[in-house]
Amino acid sequence: MKIQILTGTKEKFPAVRLHDFDHLPHWFRELGHEVDIVARKEWPKFYIRYLKFKPDVIISVGLIAALPAFLKKTGLIRRAILVNDWTDYWTDMMATKYPLAWLAFFEHYGIQYCDFVVTSTIANLERCKLFGKKCYYRVHGVDLDFSKAGPIDLKGEFKILYFGSQEKSKRLDRLISAVNEVSKKIDCHLYLIGKPNPDFQKIAGPNIHFLGFVSDEDAVSYFKATDIVAMTMDSDGSPKLFQYFRAGKPLLALHGKISNIMTHGENAYIAHDLQKGIMDLYEHPELRKKIAAGISKIPTKTWKDVAQEYLAVLNLEITHKLT
Repeated sequence: MKIQILTGTKEKFPAVRLHDFDHLPHWFRELGHEVDIVARKEWPKFYIRYLKFKPDVIISVGLIAALPAFLKKTGLIRRAILVNDWTDYWTDMMATKYPLAWLAFFEHYGIQYCDFVVTSTIANLERCKLFGKKCYYRVHGVDLDFSKAGPIDLKGEFKILYFGSQEKSKRLDRLISAVNEVSKKIDCHLYLIGKPNPDFQKIAGPNIHFLGFVSDEDAVSYFKATDIVAMTMDSDGSPKLFQYFRAGKPLLALHGKISNIMTHGENAYIAHDLQKGIMDLYEHPELRKKIAAGISKIPTKTWKDVAQEYLAVLNLEITHKLT
């Protein structure tokens, strides 16, 4: 199978593995398929690349999905199956930078005129049902190995780990503010893995630690050393969420779409008030133990497993097209 991937990022595997399409192209190739990556700087040459590569499948990631959708609608793309990998909420994430109406138009145009959608979020899966669009649900892969590394030595009686990006849309400022307040009462420290956001550094107290980029392998030591992990993004399908599942640590989550897949008090503490959530988890170790047991029961898959299931969907759709 020849797979062309149109994405806003560039392929980083194996140097840096942050997102789905830093992992999936590698495994597509390992499993015997040809892959052509069209990164952001190559977008203007996409159609020429398409004509030269002659893909069986085009997978579009992000708002750029509107481009191949337009080309297919106008008949300039005929042979390839067009897939919209809709794993983020683009109008939510980018509304502070661009006009909301334009974002919504491009997001929905790319969905309307693709052949089908693949998503890792229940929220987007339900939206596809409303649109009457065929959609396949998939999870994110996790390759963290918790058998090799031990815990790292960290400050604090109660330690919280946040693992992920620090864009404004992630609502991380609420967690920082909550820890600032809680730290006046207990010895609570927050450890942030990911590229530091200068705006958040300005509001952070001395118990907030910006660690910068940490590899998945080294992140295991931080997971083992912390008491709880935190999820503030309004998402039910973040890649980091699946890493939290594998870690088996009690999860403190800010209310929102997370309730589509997690249950408060069973496998997560879903809070409207993060400060109260931190204090409840600190004061009730039996609750932490219960949530840790619940989240540990959630199954995870390797990126190779995810790639194999993705390829099975693509083969199924190609077979349907041929028949």
